[in-house]
Amino acid sequence: MTKKLQLLAAWLITSIAFGQSFSGLTQDNYSGIHGVIVNPANVQNSPYKVDVNLFSLSVLASTDAFDVDFDRLINDDDYDLFDDDDAKTFNENNNAYIYADILGPSFMFGLSKKSSLAFTSRVRGILNVNGLKGELVDEVDAIDEDLNESFSVTEENATITANSWVEIGATYGREIFSNDRHYLSVGITAKYLQGRGAATAEANDLTVSYQTDGNDATTDERFSANGNVSYTLSEGGYDPDNEDDEYEFDSNGSGFGIDIGAVYEWRKKAKELDSTASKIYKRNYILKVGFAITDIGKITYDGAERENYNFGNTSIDRDTFLNEDLFGVIERLTTPEISSEDLEIKLPTALRLNVDFQATKRLFLNAGINQSLISEDEKNANRILSEYYIAPRFQTKVLTLGTTLMTRQDLGFAWGANLRVGPLVLGSSTLFSGLFGDSSQQADVYVGLKIPVYKRLKAKKNKK
Repeated sequence: MTKKLQLLAAWLITSIAFGQSFSGLTQDNYSGIHGVIVNPANVQNSPYKVDVNLFSLSVLASTDAFDVDFDRLINDDDYDLFDDDDAKTFNENNNAYIYADILGPSFMFGLSKKSSLAFTSRVRGILNVNGLKGELVDEVDAIDEDLNESFSVTEENATITANSWVEIGATYGREIFSNDRHYLSVGITAKYLQGRGAATAEANDLTVSYQTDGNDATTDERFSANGNVSYTLSEGGYDPDNEDDEYEFDSNGSGFGIDIGAVYEWRKKAKELDSTASKIYKRNYILKVGFAITDIGKITYDGAERENYNFGNTSIDRDTFLNEDLFGVIERLTTPEISSEDLEIKLPTALRLNVDFQATKRLFLNAGINQSLISEDEKNANRILSEYYIAPRFQTKVLTLGTTLMTRQDLGFAWGANLRVGPLVLGSSTLFSGLFGDSSQQADVYVGLKIPVYKRLKAKKNKK
């Protein structure tokens, strides 16, 4: 595959989107500090006296442009995804996203019976691609093989947004109301954001054409472009003129963000409480509902460099196109307009609704929605893919074993599992769909190690 196609493919493959890191784990009543990152109200009324995260990593990847045979991709050195026509699911609006979330040293603890605090440190990176025509990648790749077929593809509005940042958060949660049947807590997380690097790109009404002698004897074989393409890089960034250059992460970006949330519990009557169950977990609820809006905010990078390319139906010959990399082709077609400006990247704001039903002392049924509040068409903004899930689990003080069944926007069904054993947590929301399916459009995995210090919970004795 040529250099120019590798970058075009990066628009598609390396940009992919899931809704939530540590999927399956955060619904656990013993999720501790991991539950705080999806709903700050979870910090209050925790079964932990103290919960310390040492290190956790969650990586998510998906694309609706390919049904990937991971067995062949990993084990067959000669396998080329772009040569597998059965794997391609190109359409008029392919989307993609990669998300990495590292939860560093973090901890939570109770201030009193009615309030708690948490401090989190995270490193996050997201790359979104929205609205790219897969046909464009396919046609450009075909030029190497089929020299006698012309094509013309128009990209109306494709966008790329990449951002990586360090996040330091402080969470406060407080009980608002509590009696024998009802409980309500709220929480807020304030986050300082240090941007490490960002890049955006967009194509507007871009028509890419290849004309051969096979269809028109009066013309040479030409590659042409008409329309507009622009990209913006934060200070440092990547120099396309230097083949040995790597992307340099800088710290010239900063911003602030907040998460807000609430948790309501509908509890059992006192006479329905089982003393053994109370020792296992103090909150003997029938139904628990969590609501949160996360990642409200933005990061601003000062002095970013913007390059704008206007193609006026300019063209180059086929040999030049094949022998140049993508940036070389662009420079042959037009001269960019270069300017300096501040680059603002919005965080992937999302609404999270979660309902947890306690069926027995140890069996729970969870269902929820993670809904993006950033539209696909919004520029300079990261976003999640909306997802809807059901997650039953077996839960005790030191062990949780659960499974997650979900459907994700543009990607379809996924089936996974999660495990918590004392200080160790691990899981994947695509484990079973990846193992038992012939191919998949999504994959994720997470693992974490922490130090949980449990509260000593005692059952209340009913007076006779």
